[in-house]
Amino acid sequence: PDVTESESEATSEATSESQETSMSDDAFITEDTIPDYAPAVVTVDEAGKLGIDKESGDYVNVSSGSNIDALGFKTDIEVTDFKILALEFVDVDSNGNPQFKVSAVHTREALTPDRPLYVEVTFAGDIPNNGFMYKDTDGSEKIFSVSLSGMDGSVIVSPISIIQ
Repeated sequence: PDVTESESEATSEATSESQETSMSDDAFITEDTIPDYAPAVVTVDEAGKLGIDKESGDYVNVSSGSNIDALGFKTDIEVTDFKILALEFVDVDSNGNPQFKVSAVHTREALTPDRPLYVEVTFAGDIPNNGFMYKDTDGSEKIFSVSLSGMDGSVIVSPISIIQ
């Protein structure tokens, strides 16, 4: 899917913001109702679906085997401290959410709209083993797993918890 969790978060924040500001027909938007920052929308999918190839984006190979998939990463606004992660499943928390240990397998200062990233990865089974993280425009750290659907092979991006 072209929609990432970040995009969903941005959409829900905008929806709640507009509900709060639509008090009456006389109400109007002031600077106080505009958020201090706009969350980035980082899109992850098969590189070909995003129109990214080795020549149109920065190329990184973090695959570990013969079964290689190409992912594309692009963003609408610059994000910093961008990392491709190797994930190791550790446990499930009390809410049933998986927890992972992570290690960076590729680091870059920023992911920018004009330089998408083409990454070759290997998916190893049903438990996610690939992920990414970045600092959003407000300085908060966003961490996600990337896996493939067992139903149709589509790319699935999910927020995750990590254990240091």
